[in-house]
Amino acid sequence: QYQKFFEMENAELEFTDDALHVLAQKALERDTGARALRAITEELMVDLMYQLPEEQRGAKYVITRSIVEGKAKLSTARQKVKAKKESA
Repeated sequence: QYQKFFEMENAELEFTDDALHVLAQKALERDTGARALRAITEELMVDLMYQLPEEQRGAKYVITRSIVEGKAKLSTARQKVKAKKESA
């Protein structure tokens, strides 16, 4: 769902395997199933989703374990955009 939203904003969203594992562990700790997973993901993504329309088009965001654990800021998820070469 979030990846589709990012596509609509001409951006890419990726979660590392480690990040997905930590998200799943946090959801299990809350013991409320898929609702916990959704709530945790929403808490993580809300600020980025509001900032996304103002960001440079074509950006890639990689959510890492450190971000999910709160050890790194969400702003570190944004990867530098490489300019595409135009063909002649």
